[in-house]
Amino acid sequence: GYLRMGDFERTDWPGGAVPAERDEQLLERLRAVMEELGPYEDWVVDLTQNHGGRWLDLGTMLSFFLPEEFPLIPHEVRAVREGTRWGFIPILERWSAQQVRVEVPCVLPRNLLVLVDQGTASSGEILACSMRAIGGARLVGERTVGAELAVTALRGPDGSLFKVGGAGGMLEPCEHFQARGLEPDHLIQLAPPDQAGLGPSARREALQLEALVTALELIDGAQL
Repeated sequence: GYLRMGDFERTDWPGGAVPAERDEQLLERLRAVMEELGPYEDWVVDLTQNHGGRWLDLGTMLSFFLPEEFPLIPHEVRAVREGTRWGFIPILERWSAQQVRVEVPCVLPRNLLVLVDQGTASSGEILACSMRAIGGARLVGERTVGAELAVTALRGPDGSLFKVGGAGGMLEPCEHFQARGLEPDHLIQLAPPDQAGLGPSARREALQLEALVTALELIDGAQL
């Protein structure tokens, strides 16, 4: 089974539904997709170029891969604001939140391969990290961005895009990947665009194809 998750943004959701209706529509569509993929024992989930997006969408998707003993999405947000009181004494205010999972049947195929690349960030990385730590998935592709919560994009003078992660934190049993990214279990190494004679878009497509081929070979090898 092959499942492609391009991102978790729904800025142009059809039908003009209000947010609550959109969430319900997404859940029902995902239920239908998971039911269709259910008979397959080997899955490839493609998160290449998934830059993240809405946490509610992430939570809905990830809920299908979390066993019942994980009632929360294993990620915590922390914000610290420093102020002053009596002129010079700092005040630290801490706020934290955890994403509650959706109650859906857990689907854990025999072989679960997740494709990632340099464009996998934020919610996309949280999904990949959780699927590996909890669902036993193997990551195939390139090291990810390293943004457990927010991503700041900086445009270079030559048109290149540099992404930097903000604040955030994964909870056990997941690993922290802030500012360093997730290291794939099976690393795909392609030459940079200037050395390979490929433009950025062509290189992304080549990486995605190579990662998919590698995932299929791993599945074939596990079945022998």
